[in-house]
Amino acid sequence: MSIGRTILDCKLALCHLASDMKYAGAVYEARTYGSVRGMRRKPHPTRSFLRLMAVILFKSFTRVLIGISEQWLRNLRENKVELGLFSLSLTVKDISKSKTFYEALGFEAMPSCGSVEDKWLMMKNGTTMIGLFEGMFEDNIMTFNPNDVRALQANLVEQGIALDVPVKGDSGPGHLIVKDPDGNAIMFDQF
Repeated sequence: MSIGRTILDCKLALCHLASDMKYAGAVYEARTYGSVRGMRRKPHPTRSFLRLMAVILFKSFTRVLIGISEQWLRNLRENKVELGLFSLSLTVKDISKSKTFYEALGFEAMPSCGSVEDKWLMMKNGTTMIGLFEGMFEDNIMTFNPNDVRALQANLVEQGIALDVPVKGDSGPGHLIVKDPDGNAIMFDQF
């Protein structure tokens, strides 16, 4: 937003409010002094001016804030990283025992996402998902399923985030792993 636009808005505000302010000032004077005749008197110039300046400053300040917040939202949309679904990938010693335990907590195995025989499976309870992995990882991993893992990788590299395991290949399913500052592993896995 330019200064010229703000000045123009102030001038327009002056024009639109001049008649309202004259009437409002007269009403104020009449109420203050209890005079019906006061309605015909001119409003006190200092009070009218201060009211008018307050309105102009408020409008200008509001426009500046709106401009800043619109720019902030635009930047947020442009740099937004779509992470997709979230699940916790748990390292387990015995997948059968772990499956039984999580079923007791209300989780159900997702039929098309692994099996006990495969030594990995996904389980779901409402919107909460966990993955059980026997012998595949050393530690538990937070897992996100983005739509475009390669675009996400480019974004992370651009921001200077080191990749532990970069995406292999130029298209199709893939995954990458990064570690947060505390060493927690985060996997981004595109199906």
